[in-house]
Amino acid sequence: IILSISAPDTIFLPDSGGVRSHLVTASVHDANGLDDIRRVGFVSYHVEGDSFLNEGNIINLYDDGSAVIIWQPNFTSGDATANDGVFSFRVPVFGTGQENEDLGLITKAGTFDWIFEAMDMANTYSDTVIHRIIVQ
Repeated sequence: IILSISAPDTIFLPDSGGVRSHLVTASVHDANGLDDIRRVGFVSYHVEGDSFLNEGNIINLYDDGSAVIIWQPNFTSGDATANDGVFSFRVPVFGTGQENEDLGLITKAGTFDWIFEAMDMANTYSDTVIHRIIVQ
């Protein structure tokens, strides 16, 4: 069960080639205990573009206390406390600028539905929770 979601309602793109991260969290419960939670995450649907970002792949949230390096050299989930049922991820938002565009690091502006779900070890899914966000 997804108990709650914490995510911004509006994100502003950074100036030029900068990058900012925004913490997203989901508080999750499983009747069989936290060890029975296989994954928690969301997909990002671009409303105006009528398409999913990240090729429709889930963006995982972590309950690791930021102990795992996700991308080198030192990018972690941003999760505050390991194994507390609060799953987190610092979503990177890239500004417009030639250096970001050359690397393919482009954040689209517009209206997005972030569709959250959790799955347990038996591959049973939670109800989805949709959070609408504006990127400008």
